[in-house]
Amino acid sequence: GEEDQELLDFYRKIGKIRASESLYKDGFFKLLRCDSNCLAFARHNEKTSIITLVNRGEKSINIDASFSLKNLLTNKIQKSLSSGEVALFKTKKSIENLTFSIE
Repeated sequence: GEEDQELLDFYRKIGKIRASESLYKDGFFKLLRCDSNCLAFARHNEKTSIITLVNRGEKSINIDASFSLKNLLTNKIQKSLSSGEVALFKTKKSIENLTFSIE
């Protein structure tokens, strides 16, 4: 009865997204960035990509992409991530055809 409801809701959301998106089961994996402040990876096929981005640092990070970044967790377009924030971005393009950088 003393669970962190916000954390439980977050895990429920990512669980539903993982279950509904076949890329997490059948897609290829590509590590985009991994350092002390940021973890970014993609699950993708020839036509679609889902980019998972985790800001592990203390400062916000900016995202520069050649496509709109709609976070599946919030249904909002994002160009940055606050400290400790997680985002899942889906695009109908192959990761090989995207221009994507994290600053």
